[in-house]
Amino acid sequence: MVAVDLSNLCRDQRFLRPGIRADLGLIDQFLDGLERSDIRHRAVLWVADRSLIPLLSQEERRRLRDLEVTGELEISTLADERLLELAFSEYADSGTLIATMDNFDDFRRTYPEIQGSKDRFLAWSPDYGGRLRIEFRNMGMHSHRRLSRKEESAEFKARRLLRDSIVRKATANYFRCENGGCLLAGLWPNRLPELPRYDDHSDKFVCPSCGAEVVAGASRPPAAQLIVFLDGTEQFRVLIEEGQEIAIGRIDAPGQIGLASRLPRERTDAISRSHVRMTMTDGRLRVEDLGSRNGTVVRNQGSGAEALLAPRDSRQIRRGDTIALPSGITLELTGRSIPLHDGDSSDATVEPADGDRATRILATRP
Repeated sequence: MVAVDLSNLCRDQRFLRPGIRADLGLIDQFLDGLERSDIRHRAVLWVADRSLIPLLSQEERRRLRDLEVTGELEISTLADERLLELAFSEYADSGTLIATMDNFDDFRRTYPEIQGSKDRFLAWSPDYGGRLRIEFRNMGMHSHRRLSRKEESAEFKARRLLRDSIVRKATANYFRCENGGCLLAGLWPNRLPELPRYDDHSDKFVCPSCGAEVVAGASRPPAAQLIVFLDGTEQFRVLIEEGQEIAIGRIDAPGQIGLASRLPRERTDAISRSHVRMTMTDGRLRVEDLGSRNGTVVRNQGSGAEALLAPRDSRQIRRGDTIALPSGITLELTGRSIPLHDGDSSDATVEPADGDRATRILATRP
């Protein structure tokens, strides 16, 4: 089956006449292009989000309803998620292809099959005769920084944080919800673990769970989110806030992340008991080698320059830098501008984080 991002297709400006915002007639051009291609398929399912409907004429809306009645069309509020479910969910047909021009950057960590795919996605483009040509699409390998920025942008949009001035206000402080019936407020009474939603009608920030107006609390300190990789594959994330220091070594200890309990043990034998220390001061993240027996290397991905840290030597870490430990273990900064965590855990352990969040660990103050 070919699952087609219909909203994406019908609003492709390359095929639209001036003044036209969407054209359902591109369905016929797509089917013609599919028949002229070498792509094998059994059926076509159109998937559209509701935002397409107001852009269509009355005649086009009738055709849309007819397609829905015959089962050839699904209209979904979350069309992107539905397309990916059709191809990659537990119950999906492994032969399903997705036709879209979307990069799906905000879904690539949820569906790692997207990264580097060359045979599960289709793209369309105009050929020399003006007809629509369809071919397989190389989705490429996008960096974790790009994915993090896209996910953060999607989160801001979902919370109606659409202007820079509103984003700055929403991220300058922690907020708390004082609605006694709110589940989120019951779990986190002192401060919400996520950003508030902006109500542009009342010009107020509200709870993302219950919709009640929230109260601004303490200022949000500068923070950094580190990603721990093994052979280039993300393992977990750690949040470090202003004034904190966190050690990383082989074993778990107060204020220290033990890699042996989170990675295959045979890959951590070359890691020292206490290998490096990360410190956040004045909004700057620094790494210090704690006299490790196998060393710590800092390399810059842009310039290719790298430096072996001397014992007790420290260096500032910026986006684009990689902290390389032995046995293919590396650490990098996320691309998020506002690192988040899942609540106020005082536990000295870190669990793998869902989504783009990091769990805070108990850290000492220098």
